[in-house]
Amino acid sequence: VLYDYSACRMLGDWLVQLYTESIQERGGGLNVIASRGPTSNHSLLNGIISGPRDKAILFLRWGDLGEDLDVPTDIFMGRSMAALQEASLQGTVSDLARNGVPAMVLTVPARDTYHLFLLMRLLMDMVAVKGRLQQLHLAADGQINFPDELTYLQAGVEGYKHAMRDYLKSL
Repeated sequence: VLYDYSACRMLGDWLVQLYTESIQERGGGLNVIASRGPTSNHSLLNGIISGPRDKAILFLRWGDLGEDLDVPTDIFMGRSMAALQEASLQGTVSDLARNGVPAMVLTVPARDTYHLFLLMRLLMDMVAVKGRLQQLHLAADGQINFPDELTYLQAGVEGYKHAMRDYLKSL
């Protein structure tokens, strides 16, 4: 599970697409679930803690989320949104540890173009290394087969493209 504490789902959606299209050939690889900070605590956390123990959590913690929001004093003790996000992250990580769920926190210094690029590069490299560890660069006979390396091919999506073209031709 990728838990992004930036209140943005697009990075998680991108990682799900990248990982799934690159790693799950030959029936291997993990199922990546994109989630967003406290919102996902109310939709996923019960299943993570009380459900099957088949998940590991990667929290993305942004050192600087940019311009902060003011939160009503009577509701959240006058704390800023950044402070509330951090409290939610710390509470969630602590609860997962108490329940024996593996979790790690990756802190990205700032939510800006430069650091987002570095994070995306790190995640792309992670997928490339995972593909190599799954031996997706080897043909069925065990020989190195770089041109047809499954990490970078998307043969699984060709079926819907052909069916879509056939349907469009029939219109």
